[in-house]
Amino acid sequence: MTTKNTKINPNWQKRIFQNASKWSHTICAITGKPPKRRSTVLWFCNNHPSDGTHIFEKNDSGLNKLLEEHLQNNTLGLSKEEIEKLILLYPGQQFYLSRVDQYLSSTRKKCCYYGMLKERKELGFQIFEKLLNERSAHYKTKYQLLFNFDTYKGKLEKHPFICVAHNKQVNYSMQDLNYITSCPCPECRIDPQHKNICVEIVKRRNGGRPGRVIRHSQRVKAKYNNSCVLSDSTFDLQHHHLDGQDFYQATALEWNVNGICLCGTIHRDFHFNFLKNYSIIAPTYTDYSFNEMGDWIETVTSTQQEYKNNPDFSLTGSEVSRYTFLEYLKFLIFDINSNNSHYVNELNQKMETDYSLFQKTSKSSNRLEYLTFEKLQLAIEKYCLEYKGKNWAFSSIEEIPFANNIDLWEKVDSSWQY
Repeated sequence: MTTKNTKINPNWQKRIFQNASKWSHTICAITGKPPKRRSTVLWFCNNHPSDGTHIFEKNDSGLNKLLEEHLQNNTLGLSKEEIEKLILLYPGQQFYLSRVDQYLSSTRKKCCYYGMLKERKELGFQIFEKLLNERSAHYKTKYQLLFNFDTYKGKLEKHPFICVAHNKQVNYSMQDLNYITSCPCPECRIDPQHKNICVEIVKRRNGGRPGRVIRHSQRVKAKYNNSCVLSDSTFDLQHHHLDGQDFYQATALEWNVNGICLCGTIHRDFHFNFLKNYSIIAPTYTDYSFNEMGDWIETVTSTQQEYKNNPDFSLTGSEVSRYTFLEYLKFLIFDINSNNSHYVNELNQKMETDYSLFQKTSKSSNRLEYLTFEKLQLAIEKYCLEYKGKNWAFSSIEEIPFANNIDLWEKVDSSWQY
């Protein structure tokens, strides 16, 4: 293995500078002599020099990390003198820290993170504008935007525009426009010139989607014998996507490798309670963005924070993944063993309440089962056999980010020890 690295290392350094020339990057430093696969490239983009996750200052966390690595192993980090020289050469310059193999990734499509975000933002605005233009022609009116490219804030954010026919301001998100089946303007809906117009635009856009979602949900439930994989309950069953679509677009519709069956109570608890309030893994790597270039970008800066909060510009969202669902299972067992089942007991009580409400409106017979230590242990064993590491059917597909990230699996394994 050492011999192999020795042969490749010189090529890495050459390829780094070739990449830099291609994407208009300035290479500030490369750690390691000669560079290794895990060495670090310090670089910034000349097209967007104000973009970067670190700054050449003495108190910068990225530089301090490199200095710590140097103290532990002087072939990996930079010495204090080297760092001080960089600060003198590039005072206040923002820059990125990328591992050598990640910097040389063949998936790079944009010069830098900001370049990618800018393009995604511009595309989002264009789509919003196109949707409104289609609607204005369809509903025999005209919509005037009250925002522009700079103030567009993402597909989930409501944006203002005016129906010129009635001089009526309304606020809709792009997601709203994709699903509503009537004119955005309430005045149009009661105006004889506008109402009762067929909504073929929406029908064509969503054609087949609802049926496909229902079919996938039915298949997932059937795969797990129409019962919740954690509690064995059979009421309010839902299809839970293990991997969020931001990172796993290629598997969003692969129900057999990206779906398990949960009762609604547990499904909601995972998304809205555990991930937000308890998960150790989610905060650890939602501070990273895995961009289309194959680079990890740490600690989003304040100037980029607006992008991080908008899922159609930002590729954050990886907390909804196979990694955090396994952490959830470990957390529930940890609670039973170390916290007198406080969390699990409350969750079981919520299930009991939800079951009572569900039974009032359900015509079929369903059963309520509670979470127990034995059920959770069995669930973890089955889950790992199908979804963890190389056991996952798509783990070897390199184009899928986080398909089999060893570092993340190690973080999951070290979380919630009991």
